[in-house]
Amino acid sequence: MLRLPVSRISSCKVTKIVSVTFARGVQTTSGDTLGEKPKSRHYDIIIAGGGLVGTTLACSLGKNKILGEKNILLLEGGPKFKGFSGGEYANRVSALNNGTINLFKSIGAWDTIASARYKPVKQMHVWDASSHASITFNHDNFSADIATIIENDLVLHAVYEQLQKTPNVEVKYEARIEDVKLPGSGANKSEIAMKGGDKLTCDLLYQKEYSFNSKVVCDWDALISHPASNKNQVFEL
Repeated sequence: MLRLPVSRISSCKVTKIVSVTFARGVQTTSGDTLGEKPKSRHYDIIIAGGGLVGTTLACSLGKNKILGEKNILLLEGGPKFKGFSGGEYANRVSALNNGTINLFKSIGAWDTIASARYKPVKQMHVWDASSHASITFNHDNFSADIATIIENDLVLHAVYEQLQKTPNVEVKYEARIEDVKLPGSGANKSEIAMKGGDKLTCDLLYQKEYSFNSKVVCDWDALISHPASNKNQVFEL
């Protein structure tokens, strides 16, 4: 459990935001569509895993000037995001550092967050529940914020707003990966077999996070042996 001293927290700015319905912009599809024939399609980049990290990565890549013409697919395992209502405070929050805030500014998402609600933190004290061990984070004389607490749904809301302005990014919701073939394992490109029969290929496959149950496994020996080439490689973030 994390407790924040009231004396070290600046006031929280609150503005109510109504829910939004994403009608235009980013293409969205559902993972399992009954009655449709399996499809095959190639993308330049596929991101396996959505949430805060995967969605922000997709938006950042899509807005990158060098990658602006690349076709990007985000495979989101969950249902379509319903938006941020601005009502009661949510329990799921993240402590974001200044580097992450600068990232949100670079993709245009920070203005939406800043106009809603967030809480800068100047000191953070963390302790172990079963011992006397603890650690405290703060700058000297509390000269600057060490983090900013933001609700996860608000972050997603802001990033999805920017995805509406990023036409080269497609989001596939309720996406389930059945199998993956990486280059060197019988495939020329990364190949993904989806639940429902769709076959996807890509030049670059990103996995949001490592899991023992993940269908996407990185060949680290290959990455180390060929550090100069990023063609068809899988990166773990």
